[in-house]
Amino acid sequence: MKDNEPLYRVDATCMAESEKALLIDVGDGSPQWIPRSQICDGENEVATKDQTGEFVCSLWIAKQKNWA
Repeated sequence: MKDNEPLYRVDATCMAESEKALLIDVGDGSPQWIPRSQICDGENEVATKDQTGEFVCSLWIAKQKNWA
């Protein structure tokens, strides 16, 4: 992510992970794959499978997934 990119924060659970993405459930019944390149590493509480907490990603990907 770019340093000045707007962020989106949501409570979420990681359902699965791959080398390039996390499967994130925000409680809407439709988990979405989020590319690791769109995840904010420094502020994120959800980074591996079965973790729950504040998930921080780019506002752009949140809009693409209809979260924002």
